[in-house]
Amino acid sequence: MKLRGYLYVCCLVALNLQCSSKKENSDQQNREQSAKQLVHKGFSIWEIFYGSDYKQMLYGKVKFSEELMYEMNKDASGKYVKSRKKYYNSWLLNGAFPWNMKVEFDTLGRLYRSSSYRVAADKHNDYSKYGIEYVYNEKNQLYRIKNLKSDFHGFYSTDGYKMIYDKDGTVKYRLWINHDDDDMWTEDSLVFKYNKHGDIENSKKYEVLEGREPLVLEEDYGKPTKYQYDNKGRVTKSSKEGGSANRFYYESDHLVKRVETIGSRTSEYTYYPTGVVKFARLRTTMIPGDVKFNETGEVTHFNGQKVADFSEYDEHGNWRVRISYDDHGIPETYTDRVIEYYE
Repeated sequence: MKLRGYLYVCCLVALNLQCSSKKENSDQQNREQSAKQLVHKGFSIWEIFYGSDYKQMLYGKVKFSEELMYEMNKDASGKYVKSRKKYYNSWLLNGAFPWNMKVEFDTLGRLYRSSSYRVAADKHNDYSKYGIEYVYNEKNQLYRIKNLKSDFHGFYSTDGYKMIYDKDGTVKYRLWINHDDDDMWTEDSLVFKYNKHGDIENSKKYEVLEGREPLVLEEDYGKPTKYQYDNKGRVTKSSKEGGSANRFYYESDHLVKRVETIGSRTSEYTYYPTGVVKFARLRTTMIPGDVKFNETGEVTHFNGQKVADFSEYDEHGNWRVRISYDDHGIPETYTDRVIEYYE
């Protein structure tokens, strides 16, 4: 399998591109700088996948942003133009590719729904719509995370998380609930326990042995995680037996670097002050390489090569068109982004 598929999942990498000329790089920088000068106050930041390190950012008071990705092919004149839509492949890594994705925000700038389409293997028109919904309580705390599927009537919830907070507002437990329309635990439910700093310490799996009998503990779900903190309560080290070990570095009040070691392989991540990844030096068995991100979380380079062009910035500084390239620098996908703002 080609490397770029994995990069889309883990780093939101577009595609490898041979280096362009210095003038082209300069033109791109000028367009980005001009866009930044027009940026209005306010922005929204969200995690691409819940609990992941990869975030993206939109400038302005965004109501929704929808990306529509198309394949690119040559027309009769030899020019590359967009053609048919490109959907998630449901058979590949759970269809986690960020194509044809829509994110929606409330008036407080909180992500309340993300959705996408997935297509069955080799069936370009056989697609389904999936989503995630985020529910907040009256204290502005994330209360529920619902996984969604769709039918003729729209979205419906299949399973998801429920957050339990203690009296000081720190998340205490995260419960995995199957078929959660009735907010009831069912078989194969999980409980993630957090410490006073809001970090997961351990997790346990419960199941119903027969009928509607009470849940019983089946097994520990993964090894416990140990943490060390500085005098400001910020995590400086974390480790899991048989898993990864992480070290965290701060400047002023924000995280600037994370070093992750798995076995004999060590990866490094640096961050913008917003928490968006700036650079990832990946040394995993699945994705070895150096990935550079721009301030809004879009991949711009892989192993020093530019992988995508962004253009047609709006008055808030958000791009409207992205073209990504294959390993040989040939245009492969064209993405239109439609953004609607609150007034």
